[in-house]
Amino acid sequence: MSWTITGTQKTSVDPLFGSVSILLHGNLVTTSTNIVDSSPAPNTVTASGTAVISTAQNKFGEASIASGTSGQAQWPSSSAFNFTGVDFTIEFWYYLNALPSEGAIFATRASGAATIGLVFYQASSTLYLYAGSPAGGFDIANGPVFGTVSTGQWYHIALTRSANTYRLFFNGTLANTFTSSLILGFPSNALSISGQADGGQKFNGYVDEFRITKGVARYQAAFTPQSAPFPDI
Repeated sequence: MSWTITGTQKTSVDPLFGSVSILLHGNLVTTSTNIVDSSPAPNTVTASGTAVISTAQNKFGEASIASGTSGQAQWPSSSAFNFTGVDFTIEFWYYLNALPSEGAIFATRASGAATIGLVFYQASSTLYLYAGSPAGGFDIANGPVFGTVSTGQWYHIALTRSANTYRLFFNGTLANTFTSSLILGFPSNALSISGQADGGQKFNGYVDEFRITKGVARYQAAFTPQSAPFPDI
């Protein structure tokens, strides 16, 4: 991260901002259903049910994206999220109100479409990651990745891909590294926060500072998660 001086103020600058394909701060801008994308080419994010901007919890700013048990935030599939054969970074903060039997925090596939997509999901107190490609599916780390998590706490999650190497980070700690020649397919359905594209497997909690960077693996070793909102420039 670098800085730019404007008058007497110092503003943080992301040198990779041009590669950011979605950036959701989860701030209350106009209405509670207006989830704003602050990336260079903003996507239209559609909120349904109890998916709203809520001031009940936040990691940064004054609010975050609340999912509840019947809410979902979605945006249409586009080339900006085509991870076929490219490096990428997916990262976000999340907070659980309750431990679900199985609830998807972020997904790029519909339930049942097992050969394509990516799903971060919470099963009781353990966070899992499932990935799929046109050549078949695979479980990253084959089950529990980050150990147990609790309700009422914020956690930072990041997944990067560099060539055939995938790296998973939990609160900045490198939790797992694995290599696979199978690459993620391009989902034809919508991407979603809280549940899969068909509306199933929601989780009860909050998401803040959700960012996808396409074309680069931002983290390849342990790092310190940000202490302020991601830059918009």
